[in-house]
Amino acid sequence: MSYRLTSVKISVSAHRFLPATGVGTSILGFMVGFLCFSSQEAIAASYAVEETTSAGVVRAEYSDEEDEFCGVNPRLRITRDGEVVFDQELMTEVGFCKQDPEKFEIRDLDGDNEPEVILDFYSGGAHCCWFSQIFAYDPEQGQYSSIEHFWGNVGGFRLDDLDSDGVPEFISNDDRFAYAFTSFADSAFPPQFWQYRDGEMVDVTREFPSEVYAEAVRLWNRYTAIRDGDSDRDMKGVLAAYLATKYLLDQSAEGWDLVRQIYQESDRAQYFATLQEFLQTNGYALAQQVPAFSPAIGSTSVLFETAGVLESGDSVLPSDSSLYDEHPFEGRQGQPVLITLESAEFDTYLVLVGPDGSLISQNDDISDNNRNSSMTVILPETGTYLAIANAYDATGRGSYQLTIREIIEAAQQATP
Repeated sequence: MSYRLTSVKISVSAHRFLPATGVGTSILGFMVGFLCFSSQEAIAASYAVEETTSAGVVRAEYSDEEDEFCGVNPRLRITRDGEVVFDQELMTEVGFCKQDPEKFEIRDLDGDNEPEVILDFYSGGAHCCWFSQIFAYDPEQGQYSSIEHFWGNVGGFRLDDLDSDGVPEFISNDDRFAYAFTSFADSAFPPQFWQYRDGEMVDVTREFPSEVYAEAVRLWNRYTAIRDGDSDRDMKGVLAAYLATKYLLDQSAEGWDLVRQIYQESDRAQYFATLQEFLQTNGYALAQQVPAFSPAIGSTSVLFETAGVLESGDSVLPSDSSLYDEHPFEGRQGQPVLITLESAEFDTYLVLVGPDGSLISQNDDISDNNRNSSMTVILPETGTYLAIANAYDATGRGSYQLTIREIIEAAQQATP
């Protein structure tokens, strides 16, 4: 039966080196620009004060000039004990249109008893973009400096002290998921929580697992709504955001099992490759997180299990001289299976071939840090399948464990 693998391996080789494309290049989520100004008195007669906020000895006045839909020439004036220490027209990295008066406030963001001034802006557009400027006072220098934080399409932030420690968190969502896998309308966004520390914004999302879990539930419910009735919606965006929350909860293995089981469209191989690269590039996939097999998707039953050895005398793949063993097993149409190939001695490569000799699925490495192989597949027809235990290259030799499990409980019954 080696003729089957010969014909398949041409496709396998092409798939091995297929570049991951389709990841939308998102705007940088964080931009910093320091604007330092000496204490001064300034006259801005052409500006009318639109918003004022105060806390203790600090008072801030915001103004701009009207110009049709958008305002122009935004200006901020800050006084301390009645003395003007900042009075300047504001420069922005993104572009200015409107200021949100509800988020214009003076608040101690880092617990140092010196309040910061917060301004939130909208740059104009259908839904993008929102950004904030935070002004902090340096008592030694007697002046203010600022940072600018980009929120993107997700509508800015709200402040909440999640752990009641006196230091508030900025509650928002990860804008980098906008357009990354689908249209904006079908995009979904995992949570992001930020704190202002030492003059910069720090991502503290992983410090609040209960809140992340609540967002995972919300995203799962959105997926089930698509599954159960809104078939015109593209589920790739919500599955990507859901998987990101599973990484944040250190449950990446369970997350991958669910996503692989759920998404069975023709572009699944490319989608999974793009999704994995996106999560790694954007800091979700940490070194210690390996998306290996987890029975959390439901109870399983072992269909086939064997301990084998790749050694001299085994079948050799002509395209790269790698060794392989073929393991037939019986499957039925619609049967969900999870196949794992593990070895401590060589870099594994797992291939599944259907009853008609066509390539069903393949996997090289579970992650950058795990050279074992795994796949979750719904079998397309009844018949004899081949699970092929292969080495990634010609040097691969040694013992391995191949296990094929039937997933008894459907992924639809899983919970976040």
